[in-house]
Amino acid sequence: MSRDDNPYSTPETQATVTAELPLSAIQQRHWFIEKLDPGTRALNISVRWKILGTAPAEALEAAFQTII
Repeated sequence: MSRDDNPYSTPETQATVTAELPLSAIQQRHWFIEKLDPGTRALNISVRWKILGTAPAEALEAAFQTII
């Protein structure tokens, strides 16, 4: 399913960058770890959700594809 065909997605808008902002300490740490070991999984966060009730499979798939 492409983003254009997805009825659950929101249109993308492009922000205008007017200045560079400094990285926070945690952003610097993540950048450094990635430079030390490119593609590392050290910064991945695993989660698991238990969904109660019903939800349209298409909506769930669209949500996960948006996140990923």
